[in-house]
Amino acid sequence: MVTQIVFTIDSKVKAKAMKRARDAGIPFASYLRQATEDFADGKMGFALIEEIPNMATRRAMKELENISTRATLKRYSSSDALMKSLARNAS
Repeated sequence: MVTQIVFTIDSKVKAKAMKRARDAGIPFASYLRQATEDFADGKMGFALIEEIPNMATRRAMKELENISTRATLKRYSSSDALMKSLARNAS
């Protein structure tokens, strides 16, 4: 028995993937079918690509690693208090 899988995807991504399959000489549906079978059989995994943090993020991460810096960070009693502080500082 066979079944159909339906999902949505950005049209530009679909067009790019279909072009790659066409250039490889295989129908896109065949690629999707094989990828699904391989994933189900444990032959193919799924991994999120870890993004490399930009310089500002790396600095902030380094700052948080420093225990003396962490001790001086402002603390808030609730998320509402944090949001109010952010709103005041944004204006």
